[in-house]
This record gives sequence, structure tokens and C-alpha cells, in this order.
Amino acid sequence: MAVRTSIFIAAVLSLLCCRPPAAAEPVRVVATFSVLGDMVSAVAADRVALVTIVGGDGDTELYKPTAADARALADAYIAQIHELDAWARKELAEVPKPKRKVITSHDGFEYLAKAYGIRIIPARGWTNDKEASAADVARLMKQIRRDKIKAVFVENMNDPRVIERVARETGAEIGGTLYSDALSKPNGEAGTYLAMFRHNIAVLKAGMLKN
Repeated sequence: MAVRTSIFIAAVLSLLCCRPPAAAEPVRVVATFSVLGDMVSAVAADRVALVTIVGGDGDTELYKPTAADARALADAYIAQIHELDAWARKELAEVPKPKRKVITSHDGFEYLAKAYGIRIIPARGWTNDKEASAADVARLMKQIRRDKIKAVFVENMNDPRVIERVARETGAEIGGTLYSDALSKPNGEAGTYLAMFRHNIAVLKAGMLKN
């Protein structure tokens, strides 16, 4: 129990540390029952807006979730997404616009490219049902050499051989693995959507700075 408590407290502290120093609004946190709620209050005090689903004297095993509980969880999750977006914009602002070019396995990051001003150059189109043609690979290599692109990435659910070949023959570097249409295993580096998003932004930033 003590070990789990320490892990929980560490998680709360990590959440608070991810916040920008000047953030005015408290972090929205939902605790499932009163013991966890008390721990959050003790650690974070007024830095969080806390909702405890099952209050004092309530039995979590018998409790039936309500629409209000779902709404509280949704609001907290949406708040995390907004904070992550702000963090991503701050991180990517450190990458000069001419450097914001990357090579990926397929065209699965258009939403991210539009949102954050990144030029994504895929080896193939939207789907993974066919390999990149020889013409596709030749075009990609030509563009990498012409634009001096160093940010080349493999994807977790794609065969990496095309990207590895392109990197090898152009002198580019594989900047890491991006996650698009699938998360990692639950205990991996992208086991949740929020973890996946943070991982992708960090890997993209590091790669683009090498361009």
C-alpha cells in the first residue's frame, strides 16, 4: 500500500510539474474515492480543482456512476488535452519554420501538420495496403537531398525498411518512432493518447532541429 501511495503522489507531482509556471487556472483532477481525493488535496492544495466521485462513507464497489461523474471525467480529460496543446505549441515554437520538415512512412499526420505548421513528406499515401513504389522512393531521396532534410521517422505499425533504406542512401538519420494509428503496449512510451501525443511532439522537435 505504501508503495502504491508513493507512486500515486509522484504521479500528482508530475502532473503539476508539467504545467507552465504562469498557468492561472488550477489543474482539473478527478479522484475516484475519498482517500485518493484527500491525498490530492494534501499534495496539491489549491493548485487543483478536485472532484471526488465517491465521497466519505461511500462504497466504491457498490457505487453506480452517474452522468455527472462522466461529465467530470470528460472535463478533466479535455483540460489535459488543452494543456498538452499549449505545451506542444511552446515546444515547437523553438523550431525555426524552415526546419519544420519531416519524412514519415505514410501520410497519417496531416492533422498534426496543419495544427502545428509542420511539413510532412510521406513515403506513401494514407493507407498501408501497398508498398512505396520505386518512383516514390526516388522522389523522396531527391527531395531529402535537395532540401537537406535530416528528420526521417519510422512508425510503430509500418515496415521500417523503406525509411531505413532512404536514410541509409541519403545520409539522413532516423529520428525515432512515431505513433499514428496505434498506441504502444500499455506499459510502453505511448500507451495512452496523451502519452502518444507528448512522445510524438518531443521526437519530432528533436528531429527537426537537426535539419
